[in-house]
Parts: sequence; structure tokens; C-alpha cells
Amino acid sequence: MILSDISNYFKGATVNTDQIPTPREITGDETTFQLIQYLKEDFNYSLSYEVNAEDLELNKILINYYNILADENNIEKQLTTFKKQISKYFGISVKYINFFNVEKNIEKRGKVYISFSILSSIFFIITIGVFIFGAIKILIKINC
Repeated sequence: MILSDISNYFKGATVNTDQIPTPREITGDETTFQLIQYLKEDFNYSLSYEVNAEDLELNKILINYYNILADENNIEKQLTTFKKQISKYFGISVKYINFFNVEKNIEKRGKVYISFSILSSIFFIITIGVFIFGAIKILIKINC
């Protein structure tokens, strides 16, 4: 269950952020028609019914809905939430996660990974060689 949740968070983290619309700041002085237009332009959302006049209650609902959609597109807020979830699931601090997101540390990790990968390949080859050498030595002892 934890891995399923984490994989869903990772799917969200790999989204192309250039395609996420940037919401505008809503002041509360907008008309109903402006809010409808903003929803259409910013989030490609259209009301399912025709609005013919200004409506204060509808205005409040549209402002609330716009703010909900805007919060969903706040990438910084989502990354902060993502880091908190990762820290909860794996028991590590957000500070530790931030440490590993620094560009310099990412490059170091890559170099260390490549070094250990080459080293483990060399040790694997040596282990196979020692095994073959030992097997040949045992076969020679048995046949003598």
C-alpha cells in the first residue's frame, strides 16, 4: 500500500510542469462574467449552464472554485506536500530530502553510483575467477 501511494506521488512529480497553467490572482472584485472567462482561459472549464446576470452567491462559488483549481496547480505547494509524504512514509526528515535535491549532491551521487557499479563488477569477476580456480584445484586433487 505504501509503495502504491508513493508510485502515485511519483507519477505526479514527473509531469511536465510547462503544461500546467499558471493561475492569476483573484482579488474578489471580479464580475461573474470575468470569473467565468478566467475559468475558461486558465483551466479550460466551462459552466454547464448559461449565466445572464451578475450573481453574488455565484461569484463566491466561482471564486472558491477558481482558488481550489489554482491550489491544485501550485507546483511549489505540491512539491512541499510530496516531500512531507515521503518523509512520513520512509521516516526521514524533509531537511534530508532537500539535501539530496541539491544539484551538486545529485552529481556526486551519480559519480559514486558509477564507481560502485564498476567496483562491484570487478569483484563479481574476481569471485567467479576464484570459484573457477578453486573448482579446478579440487578436480585436480580428486583425479590425482
